[in-house]
Amino acid sequence: MAESDELSAAIGHIKYKVDSMDRTLERLLRVNGKAMLADYLEQLGLDPVLKQVYLEVDGSKTQQQIAEAIGKSNATVTGKTKRLEELDLIELVRYNNSGKIFQHTKMETIFKISRQLKKETSK
Repeated sequence: MAESDELSAAIGHIKYKVDSMDRTLERLLRVNGKAMLADYLEQLGLDPVLKQVYLEVDGSKTQQQIAEAIGKSNATVTGKTKRLEELDLIELVRYNNSGKIFQHTKMETIFKISRQLKKETSK
């Protein structure tokens, strides 16, 4: 029983530290992240299909559904999701029989990239 209490306390402490680091990183990026945001917007602006895939990612659509939504092949979408993962813009949420499902990373929350991209598109 004592080991269980110690383990629970240790896990709680680790969670507190991770949450604290996450908040600190978010604050730093909000203050100093202009260059990072500019780079993200440039990368997405240079590749219209990459931008389309990014905007379709919502945490519930599979790669196949995204491919159908934007009229591209599944292989094309797979390549674009890999690139978005490399940029740390999306992450795998789950994999099931229907395929891979991705969601935006914290970068979306911090920089509101989708909103910026939609603004640029509507100009």
